Amino acid sequence: MKASEISRGAYQALIQELGYGGTAGFLLRSESGLGDYTKDRHQWL
Repeated sequence: MKASEISRGAYQALIQELGYGGTAGFLLRSESGLGDYTKDRHQWL
C-alpha cells in the first residue's frame, strides 16, 4: 500500500467519524504540536 493510499484512508476515516469540521480541528491541533497529550487524555477519560 502506498503512503498516499494510507493517508487517503486515514482522512476518510476521520471525516466519517468526526465530520469535516472535526477533522480540520484535529489536523490543525495535531500538526501544530501544541498541547499536552497526557493532560488532555486524562480529561477525556
